[in-house]
Amino acid sequence: MDSKKTLAAWLLVPTLAFWGAAGTVNAQGRDILLQAASKSGKGYVVAIDNATGATREIEVGKSASAGPVDRRYSQTYFTDYDDGKVIVLDTAFGQDFAKFASVKATVTVGKQPWSVWPSLDQEKFLVTNEGDATISVIEGKTATVTQTISTCSTPRWIVYGNDASRYFVSCYGSGTVGIIDAATMTMTSEIAVGKGPEAMITLGKFLLVANQTGKEIAVIDTTTNKVVKTLPLSISPYRFRLSNLSVKPTVLVLGNGTGDKKIAYVQIDQSEADSAATVVREIDVGGTSRQIALSSNREKAFVAVYDAGSIVVLNNLTGAMTNNILIGGNPRSIVAGNDGFLYATSRTTNTMTVIDPENETVVKTYPLTDRTAGNTTTVSPMPASGLWYSPHLSGTAYAIQIAGRNIHLATFVYRADGSPVWYVAGGRLSTLAEGTSTPVLEFSGTLAEYKNGPTLASGTGQAAWLGDVAKIRLSAATANQVNVWLETPSGGTNSTTIKPYEIIPGGGEAVPEFASYTPLWTWVQAEPGTGYFADTQGRTTFTVYAMYDASGRATWYYGVASSDSALSLAQPLMQASGGPTVLGLSSPLQATEQVGNVSLVRGQNGSYMTLPGRTVRLSGFRF
Repeated sequence: MDSKKTLAAWLLVPTLAFWGAAGTVNAQGRDILLQAASKSGKGYVVAIDNATGATREIEVGKSASAGPVDRRYSQTYFTDYDDGKVIVLDTAFGQDFAKFASVKATVTVGKQPWSVWPSLDQEKFLVTNEGDATISVIEGKTATVTQTISTCSTPRWIVYGNDASRYFVSCYGSGTVGIIDAATMTMTSEIAVGKGPEAMITLGKFLLVANQTGKEIAVIDTTTNKVVKTLPLSISPYRFRLSNLSVKPTVLVLGNGTGDKKIAYVQIDQSEADSAATVVREIDVGGTSRQIALSSNREKAFVAVYDAGSIVVLNNLTGAMTNNILIGGNPRSIVAGNDGFLYATSRTTNTMTVIDPENETVVKTYPLTDRTAGNTTTVSPMPASGLWYSPHLSGTAYAIQIAGRNIHLATFVYRADGSPVWYVAGGRLSTLAEGTSTPVLEFSGTLAEYKNGPTLASGTGQAAWLGDVAKIRLSAATANQVNVWLETPSGGTNSTTIKPYEIIPGGGEAVPEFASYTPLWTWVQAEPGTGYFADTQGRTTFTVYAMYDASGRATWYYGVASSDSALSLAQPLMQASGGPTVLGLSSPLQATEQVGNVSLVRGQNGSYMTLPGRTVRLSGFRF
């Protein structure tokens, strides 16, 4: 069957003609790993350049535990639990790897700093000091402590409230959750939740708290600050991972008590006035579970099983255990990198194992120079999925989704007659040769145009490939800039630079209820040939609608609107005309007009979009 003549998904992209040089491998630009380690009473960070295999070791005090990456100031935080300090490492890209992750600052905080958490505006970082019941507030720009907050006993985890006006801190020693006012940065009250609260997760108006020693999950209604339900478990809950998003999201609960061998699946209905949380199932993974990483589509969970020397793979849709990846030693941690790979550390063998989650195979193993392995932070130079634009081409956009080592993109531009048109490309990322550290992303393919698919007014129509309009190549050496080259069959060429599009200035502060909705391509299975891409920043969502006009030509619409609820969204449906062509020709954008309205509701069985005249069910596009 000719792939250029049919559409198997919302768009079946033509066979790609890669421009990559001979000898390159099909691998995405690799993250740099920062591995916490220790030996003989000293803390270390082992930096690993996963593109070249180079390693270097940085001594950071008496102990080391991995913390968050501060992308704004290109630095990464590690706690020194034994010495009451936070170590700030310089993780700016572009420098010689021999200097990468050098110590930028050593910040004295409270006693026994347990973890570091970014503030709502990403400008500050909150350090929970479990030894003296305080939180130290570090200003990212200056790497200095600007405030100390008194809290409940043994503070550990911090999450945002759903209204962005407060933080919640779990206090293991007092069995409470403290409420911190985000404006004044003071603790205003406490909620009694049970024994040994650890991890927390915000879902709509509900806050789930893992009571580790109490073997239960407390569900707090944050509108009343009261525990409305308690879920008993057979395990000691320690961490949460969110496996899917709908009105009834499923949360994976990691057991981390002595001998815990199970993973629990818990559902909670965010639409109910009172919590409708329930334990769906508990799965025996054959050994003590330590950490969980999820596949990019959240359908698979990878569980580090400490005493089995393996990574167990679970199907989140069925709860079935589908694979057991042997890596040896005692797997302690596993994290998902932005480069599409998983990274698992093992004690006793003191190794770091790189796993391809798509094929569920071991790619590479790094020795950690006889250091006891701790937790891992990945620092990624990879561009992120989302809306991108060229400052020089007003009214155009690229919608890019990267999943593992695959990419799917569309460019939204105009024909020579000024009418809006979209072209699509996709396939495998093709970079980089082993031993080479740049570029971090490279893709070559063809932009294709389609015709005769569903229109705004009707879901009927059989979309078909019309032809290739240009070769396209993307190349990036940084997370915030992608270079684009285009060449048409007639010989026309153009190059431009695209950057992440700020829907609202600065990209907006993190809003927990919305933050889990990552930029995503969706489609309607009953209407192949159309596609919808949404990018959310703060509470504002920008959506691009790729469809067809009444004459069968590809056309597109867009909508942008804010919402108080992540469960529903209404947008005016707009159409632009008269802007630049795919090669950047023509005058700036001439006109925009509203052509209707569209609404979105996220429900238990998926998301439903109401277009003028019909309601359709959206599914995530798999590629």
